[in-house]
Amino acid sequence: MSKLKFGFTLAEVFHPAEQSKRTAFTLAEVLITLGIIGIVAALTMPSLIANYKRQI
Repeated sequence: MSKLKFGFTLAEVFHPAEQSKRTAFTLAEVLITLGIIGIVAALTMPSLIANYKRQI
């Protein structure tokens, strides 16, 4: 039975040789995600404002 390893040590995270194995989001992915969140917020705000004005 093999031993499962959970988590990382600081040496594994910050060692320069290990950096090539780590992945990150690209700028395009981040901008697309922020754009989608912005569109959803823009579509949601009018109904939130209308509900708030109705309650006053």
